[in-house]
Amino acid sequence: MAILSFDEKVTQNLPEHFILFKPRDIVSGDMYWFSNKHPDLTFIAAVDCTGHGVPGAFMSMIAHTLLNEIINVRKILSVEKVLEKLHKLVVRVLKQRITQNHDGMDVSLILIDSFIKRIDFAGANSPMVMIQNQEQKIVQGERVGIGGIKINRERNYTKKTFSYSRKQCTYLYLFSDGFQDQFGGNPKEKYLRHRFYDLLHQVHILPMNQQKQALETSLQEWMALYPNNEQTDDILVMGIKLES
Repeated sequence: MAILSFDEKVTQNLPEHFILFKPRDIVSGDMYWFSNKHPDLTFIAAVDCTGHGVPGAFMSMIAHTLLNEIINVRKILSVEKVLEKLHKLVVRVLKQRITQNHDGMDVSLILIDSFIKRIDFAGANSPMVMIQNQEQKIVQGERVGIGGIKINRERNYTKKTFSYSRKQCTYLYLFSDGFQDQFGGNPKEKYLRHRFYDLLHQVHILPMNQQKQALETSLQEWMALYPNNEQTDDILVMGIKLES
């Protein structure tokens, strides 16, 4: 998808990163998004929209457009307020109060402030994994997504803040649920969160390009354990290494 072709810009601002992006079909309901309008502030989002293929891609385009509007045009720079505004705009754009449309999205959003060495995170039914000093922390978001059902319920998201420094490397991982929901193994079952989190911890010491390859290899081996297995959903995993 053309809207996702920002890898060059990410490389300039965050040279130590990888993006593992495997749509189930030609187009995808998973989406990654990046903004660096202010030299010290970098926003990165992983978005998992309702559906895959063309319906999912339509929702991805809406998410991309609205994130640009909220952050780059309206200049809302607090991650929790971004998600709250995103929910309101998705409900409005899809006319969900009238049509009873239940499409929505799960979002993990981070802001990296490279001047004061701070990470802000907010999640809409989507977590972040952070590793510092070999210690893995699963940073949970709120258990409610953007749009979807129960649109009259107030969406209040929380900002969680962490620091990083030159003294220690910090690894951040954003992802959709496609990897952990992939069927494989023998007997056939989902990969599941605990295996996925363990895998991230095992590979985080590798260079970023090797981390990506290790994840791909593990996924292929898992799927190959069950004959004639196919990819279940769109898959997105993003890894970022902060050193300074």
